[in-house]
Amino acid sequence: MLFRASLALVTLMALPATAAAQDIPASCKGWERIAVHTEQITSGHFRLREKVEITCDTYKFFADEVDLYDDEDRLVATGNVLFTTPDTRISASRLDFNLETKTGTFYDAYGTSKVSPQVGARSIFGTQEADMHFRGATLEKLGEKKYRLTDGGFTSCLQPTPRWEFTSGSITINIDRYAFATNTVFRVKGVPLLYLPVIYYPLEEDSRATGFLMPGYGVSSVQGQTIRNAFFWAINRSMDLTVGHNFFSKTGQAVEGEFRYVASDASFGNVQASLLNEKASSTLLPNGRLLERDASRTTQVRGTLTQQLPGRFRLGARADYTSSITTRALYDQNPYQVTNPSSIIDANVSGTLAGWQIGAQYYRNEVFQLGGTTERSTLGGTSPRINVSRAESPIGRLPLYWSLQSEGVGILDQSRNGDTVVERNRMRADIMPALRAPLSKLPWLQLTTSLAWRATWWSESLDPETKELVEEPISRNYFELQTNIVGPVFGRIFDTPGLGYAQRWKHVVEPSITFGRTTAIDEDVRDSIFGNESVDNVVGSVTRVTYGVTNRLYAKRGDGPSAIAREVASLSISQSYYTDPLAVERDANYRNTITNEPLSRSFSPLVFAFRASPTQASQLDFTVDYDTQFNAIRQLRASTTVRTRDTLNLTAGWSQRKVIEGLPGWGESSSAHSLNANANVRTPGNRYSVRYGFQYDIKQSELVNQSLSAHYNAQCCGVGLEYRTVNIGRGANRIPNRTFNLMFSLAGIGSFSDFFGTFGADPYRRY
Repeated sequence: MLFRASLALVTLMALPATAAAQDIPASCKGWERIAVHTEQITSGHFRLREKVEITCDTYKFFADEVDLYDDEDRLVATGNVLFTTPDTRISASRLDFNLETKTGTFYDAYGTSKVSPQVGARSIFGTQEADMHFRGATLEKLGEKKYRLTDGGFTSCLQPTPRWEFTSGSITINIDRYAFATNTVFRVKGVPLLYLPVIYYPLEEDSRATGFLMPGYGVSSVQGQTIRNAFFWAINRSMDLTVGHNFFSKTGQAVEGEFRYVASDASFGNVQASLLNEKASSTLLPNGRLLERDASRTTQVRGTLTQQLPGRFRLGARADYTSSITTRALYDQNPYQVTNPSSIIDANVSGTLAGWQIGAQYYRNEVFQLGGTTERSTLGGTSPRINVSRAESPIGRLPLYWSLQSEGVGILDQSRNGDTVVERNRMRADIMPALRAPLSKLPWLQLTTSLAWRATWWSESLDPETKELVEEPISRNYFELQTNIVGPVFGRIFDTPGLGYAQRWKHVVEPSITFGRTTAIDEDVRDSIFGNESVDNVVGSVTRVTYGVTNRLYAKRGDGPSAIAREVASLSISQSYYTDPLAVERDANYRNTITNEPLSRSFSPLVFAFRASPTQASQLDFTVDYDTQFNAIRQLRASTTVRTRDTLNLTAGWSQRKVIEGLPGWGESSSAHSLNANANVRTPGNRYSVRYGFQYDIKQSELVNQSLSAHYNAQCCGVGLEYRTVNIGRGANRIPNRTFNLMFSLAGIGSFSDFFGTFGADPYRRY
């Protein structure tokens, strides 16, 4: 009896194993299953109950009950369903799955998917991984990594209660590629905030992914309500393109684009362009003034480019171009661009060939004058400027070095007053060979003398009577002798072992003097030369002396080879003297940049320059220009910078231009007194940050501009607020513009700053 009972028990234990052997699907190469109860319902239909765990290749299924249909390669799971792959995890109340096609439908589904490498920067989201989190009433698995959700949502904020989420009636998710949804609502903590007809959310395995960027919103007293949208195209690993659109409710709209590429360490570029289409508008400003604008189109181009060319040549380009300086001042929120009167295009090619340095440049700089009813500007530049030079080379074994400088240039010179344009374009050719002899190589005394011969030709000359350019070429040549002396240099070392700041100090006194002599130039030739560059304004039979002294203070910390010595303070005093006052009038370094009048006679201002750098993260500069003939201070300037590694970045500047009676160009109308500062404070990890900047006109007691912005970055999202006030122009023509901007940043999506400088973007913005 005992033998028969044991045999029956063994037979009963073997039955599930027999059934398990028969329920292995042919589509699964790797198959494992665990269940408390297993039974065969019909031929090809098996049911597993209680703590069911099934493995099919890399897929795993967990459920309270699973029905396997062997003849259909079908699996139906109910009760606490969990489906996992190496990078995806989905829970549901029910699952109907085809093991052969690896497709199926989840009901009441909730899932996460790992995107690796992670999309976005973890540091700005509290180190939160930017994985995908999705849910839906039904979730259809359409392919290896493709899903479709119905009545669901998705987010990359992996928290028990996500701070933000996109919800939609239909969402298609392609893991490691994209999420596409229509009729989408963006919710923050469950509150509907923004409706998007279409959204394309990138999930590329690269941190640069194609897709729409988060929109931005703003309000301006001039432009009205502003909505910013952009699309980012990751063309490949080394280049991308961003296309944006700005809508202004009062004044029109603008389209913009940015192309960036990095081909190598020596070849990279960043170019931005925008087209602003303004409609006719009439706006009542906060100061009660009515601003009326006609319909117009404005083009702007900014960017930089560096490209390595074959051989040892390189191409460089820079642009900060606008077709209307007034429009740029009205729309741009960057204080630099609001006050910048220039429109610049610069392109150059340079390199070396057989020891010679060769370069060509096209440069166009149009300087506008704001104010008045007519737009006025002055255009200058070169088209082109070709340089051929030879660096200093020794002459055999002699203590002599020779060099050569030469150039040919087409000079752009135009002035515009409304529709009236006056052109003074011309050409110039110049060559200057030189010899230099170092007479002293002592460490405490440097003595060098040089002799140069210069010949210059102009295609046009100035008529002394009519003061007009005539098509009569003119040429000039002269010799220039120069001697430079630096020293004798004196120094003294002080040991301060008890002082915590430094153990050793070194004080260095460095005097210098330069003598220069220019040979005679015929007065008729000199007065017939028209130009505004230094080569055009040389005065002959003149001696120039430049002298000064510099004090330097060095501090050394620590002992031994690891000790660090650096300059912590310096004070320099310098001045120049000309034997002919006309040489001062024609020297561009000593002319008033506003009135173009000479600043002094014979003597240049005495310049005091002080610099202190107590730490590597802080610096103070202070400069005073003192007129020795009028015994008066001309100008004072001060600036300071303080930086800490993670929390503080502070810059400030102060300048004052004095009134000097009797000195041309230094009257009351040209005096100025201003103060500016910028401070950026943030917490470690950049969770909170605040930035404030302003420019204040002390003379007019007027705030020129100010901006205040604040950012909050949570674990998976952030928000930014910005308020700006900008006053364009002065007096009765002053145009005040008040702007408020709102920005959201999301993990895996990010945000962007538009062409017009929102949220502190510099002239060449960065995402």
